[in-house]
Amino acid sequence: PCYGLTQQKSVPIPSSTSKTCVILYHKPADTITSHTNQAHDARPTVYDSIGLTNTNTNWHSIGRLDADTTGLLLLTNDALLVHAATNPSSKVTLTNCTTASTTYTFNKVSKRYEALVMGHILEDDKDDMLKRLREGVYLGEKLGVTQPAIVNVMETRKTTTLVSIEISEGKNRQIRRMFHAVGSGVIKLHRAQFGGISLGDLKEGEWRVLSAEEIWNGLGGWPIRELGKKKNVEENGGSGHRRRRNNNSNARLSSRTRDGLVFTVVPHQ
Repeated sequence: PCYGLTQQKSVPIPSSTSKTCVILYHKPADTITSHTNQAHDARPTVYDSIGLTNTNTNWHSIGRLDADTTGLLLLTNDALLVHAATNPSSKVTLTNCTTASTTYTFNKVSKRYEALVMGHILEDDKDDMLKRLREGVYLGEKLGVTQPAIVNVMETRKTTTLVSIEISEGKNRQIRRMFHAVGSGVIKLHRAQFGGISLGDLKEGEWRVLSAEEIWNGLGGWPIRELGKKKNVEENGGSGHRRRRNNNSNARLSSRTRDGLVFTVVPHQ
């Protein structure tokens, strides 16, 4: 169990928890990955659906799913885990201040989707659609070129194709934009896997709390952390970030300290 939270499916979540906790949710369609429904229509948010709205803990989704996209969604009370898992250009090293010899390195994780797309696509597609998706697709000046994706045809139908696509980025509506860029279009989209975590036997609308072992094995070796008050932080650039300087000699190393942990953002080679 995750520090007092039950492993049973679809049960109320306690109002607060002091350690890293991750909830695995099988998101249905027409559910919004946001704390509030800006459209003010009848669609619930994922936080409403799980019962996290009126808790004393700040819950965050690890990445987002469009309202009409179904499948695996992770939610956590650990803000640094969200940063690490959704920043594919870096890896985060966490060093516990009380046990400085222990360092955890979080590498980027991939996400696998199943997409029902328009058109009749074969593995030996002569118009090189799969090749373009696998090598990288230009999504415009703002989003640039996607990183190489793992793409496989699961089932070819009369006018549509079911495709498995695995990416390690999280650009806005990336899967839909990729297929549009190669002359197709996504009809239905389902996230099947995030890192080493899959839905298993969870039905749509159900959720459960991941064990410490599942978090460690499925999310790149992320540790269960004590979540306390934020320490003095030096933010590494980026618009909208508040900068507060450390006065010690290590400030130039651009390390940050939160929740009793020092972490350093290191670009991938």
